Parts: sequence; structure tokens; C-alpha cells
Amino acid sequence: CDQATQIHAEKESLLELLQETKSTNDAESKEMREEIEEELSQLKEQLEPLSQKMLLSLVPVLNPDDLQDLTSSDAVIDIRAGTGGDEACLFASEILACYEATAKAGGADESGNGGKSWDLEFLSLSRTDLGGIKEASLVVSSRGGAGG
Repeated sequence: CDQATQIHAEKESLLELLQETKSTNDAESKEMREEIEEELSQLKEQLEPLSQKMLLSLVPVLNPDDLQDLTSSDAVIDIRAGTGGDEACLFASEILACYEATAKAGGADESGNGGKSWDLEFLSLSRTDLGGIKEASLVVSSRGGAGG
């Protein structure tokens, strides 16, 4: 990650320098622009394997045979208000409402195409006097069992 950050910082610096050299049209500036573009190309080549490595570390590699199980599995969602008092609790309540709406729509678009609704089961829910949520735990599962 440090290497990617360093490469990104160098890229930003080179892009700024490239912008500065574009304002002049003398031979020296043209030569400098070519050097900068070459360095940017090299940085892009260095970033490619790093971004692939980061992606693979964030996204699990799935066996194609497991995809059916993945689409029918349940998800447990925990929402906690954290610091911020009543405002944090109200925000947590809004997040819960978004999850509920998404589960109801099941991934469908605004016209209702493309989704099946999911079941929500609350494991725990702690509300505040103002209608906020201190914490909520819920299970989202597909309807109708496997592939549902």
C-alpha cells in the first residue's frame, strides 16, 4: 500500500509538471513533456500489478462451484451508532431504513425490474427516544431457499 501511495504521489507531481510545461511551446518544454509522459507510462506499468494485488486482497477468489451457495446465503448486518450522540443514532436509523428498502426491492431498479425481495430478520434492535438507533443486528436472506 505504501508503494502504491508513493507511486500515486509521484504521478500527481508529474501531472502538475506536465500542466506547467504545456503552457510553453519551446523545444526544451517539448522534450520535458516527452520525458514526463514516458515516466507516467512507467508509473502506470508499476501500478497495474499493485492494483491487481490490492483487488485480489479485497475481493475473495471464489470457486465457480460455490456461486450457487453464495447467491442463497444469508448476510448478518450490524449497525452501531458510534460517537456523536443523538445525531449518530438518527444517522444509524437512516442507514437501517436504506437496508430495509434495498431488501424490499431486492436489487430491483426504480421501475421494479430485476429483483426479488429478501427477508429481514431482526436479531436485536435498540431504539432511542428520538427514533434513532443505538444498535441493530439483522439477517438478510433470499426468499424461497436456494437461489431464491
